[in-house]
Amino acid sequence: DGGRWLIQEKLIGRELCTYNLAHKGKLLAHACYLPRHRWKQSAAFGFEALRHPDVEAFCRRFIAQHSLSGQISFDLMETPDGLAIVECNPRATNGLLLLDNAGARLLNARDADAPVLLPDEGDIRSFHCMLRSKARFASTEQRADTAREIARSRDMFAGVSAPRLMAAMSLHMLDITQNMLRWRVPARFASVADISWQYREGL
Repeated sequence: DGGRWLIQEKLIGRELCTYNLAHKGKLLAHACYLPRHRWKQSAAFGFEALRHPDVEAFCRRFIAQHSLSGQISFDLMETPDGLAIVECNPRATNGLLLLDNAGARLLNARDADAPVLLPDEGDIRSFHCMLRSKARFASTEQRADTAREIARSRDMFAGVSAPRLMAAMSLHMLDITQNMLRWRVPARFASVADISWQYREGL
């Protein structure tokens, strides 16, 4: 189509995701996590917090070097040769859901002595409704795995009333359907159309 393409080497290893909150080059909050569940190649809906000093150090250096403020999220691959950066998202990602009181830390951004806000290592959070939906099409063994996952993870929608949740999900599905029709793409692309440059250019 005449556009420019960026080709990356295919890397085999452990997928690591991060979410970072920064103010004027100072790291305020950091979450490194493992994506646990997803529909094929779509965004994950289950996350496990992980303490990874090398990843945190990289995020801290990058943010300081470029004097960044705001939300910065990196996806990395951990290979036998070390860490490799896959992409950077200048926006919030699901890692924010692992951080409690991130808003309070941002309001306290000028406190130079305040520690970096980190999630508890091993904390697992997921969208239980998504796990149950996926289990409907799974084998008996996979359903048992899903039941164990629900038992050990915190539900992201805990405390949200059923009517509010149903209304929010209905609006979300309506938005995805509109994007599917507008750009003629599958649901997994339509769900992120509002934050993808190739679709935003068409707005």
